[in-house]
Amino acid sequence: MGFMYALETLGLSSCPINWPDFEPLEAKMARALRLKPYERIVMLLAVGYADPKGNVASSRKKELDTFRRFNSIER
Repeated sequence: MGFMYALETLGLSSCPINWPDFEPLEAKMARALRLKPYERIVMLLAVGYADPKGNVASSRKKELDTFRRFNSIER
């Protein structure tokens, strides 16, 4: 996270990319990057300049009553 903050101070944006622990992908990436047998990918990070006209994705939260329900017991 500190590295990502440092990128922001340089005017760069970043986005962590999930890297699944899946052996075929690990082997393919190791070959592409010519990694040594003891080196391993932990995570990927996309870095670049953000589109100044771009928007940040967001979604409104649903109201609590959409999900909350009480079971009433009649006596």
